[in-house]
Amino acid sequence: MVAQLPQSPTKQLFDLDVVVVDSIEAMDSHLTTSLYNNVYIVHPPTPSIPPNYPNAISYTQSPIIPNSNLYLLSPSNAGPNSLPASPYHNNAASPGFNQQQPPIGQSSFWPASPSYHPLPLYPSIPSPPFQIHRHLDGEYPLIFDLSLPTSSPMVCVGPNHAIMLSDEVLNQPATDPPITHLQIICDRIPQWPIHLGQGYNALSPNLGSLPPIRVGDILGAIWQNLHVQVSLEDWVKLNIAEGTEVARAYTTRCRNAASCGMMVDAEGVKRVDFLLKEIWFKELVRIGESYDQMLLVVA
Repeated sequence: MVAQLPQSPTKQLFDLDVVVVDSIEAMDSHLTTSLYNNVYIVHPPTPSIPPNYPNAISYTQSPIIPNSNLYLLSPSNAGPNSLPASPYHNNAASPGFNQQQPPIGQSSFWPASPSYHPLPLYPSIPSPPFQIHRHLDGEYPLIFDLSLPTSSPMVCVGPNHAIMLSDEVLNQPATDPPITHLQIICDRIPQWPIHLGQGYNALSPNLGSLPPIRVGDILGAIWQNLHVQVSLEDWVKLNIAEGTEVARAYTTRCRNAASCGMMVDAEGVKRVDFLLKEIWFKELVRIGESYDQMLLVVA
């Protein structure tokens, strides 16, 4: 017997006729009349249900799109002879995931897409505030003439009385937390930045062994950088007015040094002369949020 199935979405999609036959022999006989545009499915007859049985239900399910009721059985509609629940399919919502309903028009075997709900982030622990040593940030002002022939930072301890900074203070870390490299820029002479910690290398395995920069390191580096003799290229960049001001500052510096019994005029013009009259150390100011850049303020 050869039965023609009703049209299904399969025919519209593939333009094929789906035919159910009783046996292989019936399919062979039907091949003589139609070799193409047919899909044959061997469906043995049901001897226990007569064709004219009043409650008989015709088979109209498409062989391509499976019946959703054949795949998932919920506990409410599972019969006594139904298979036990598969351990690989759990209808209960998993922790941290929400089971979504299948899209409209799809059967319940459509896999649900889990929704990820990220756990709340822990509040970040603020980093400790960055502080500059009180003798460098202007809290306890230094008496430090940068034009003197020697580095002589002093601190006032009473009316008209100042003493040199002790070795204990000079050996204290310049910042908290400590740093191992630093760049200092003076806006009066930005062409000559001051660098400390030249051995710093982010790829160096001995990075942790570098000592922190101390108060004495900074004061000594500032003085040493300012007492470098300028080159001819630096001098010719000045216009006539600027050259006159620098020459006047150089003359004043030599005169003050001579009054102390020191002759420095033979060393020529130095970077400190480009500061003109602003030769006193005032403070170091952090540049932005950077830990390794500071601004030298002079007065």
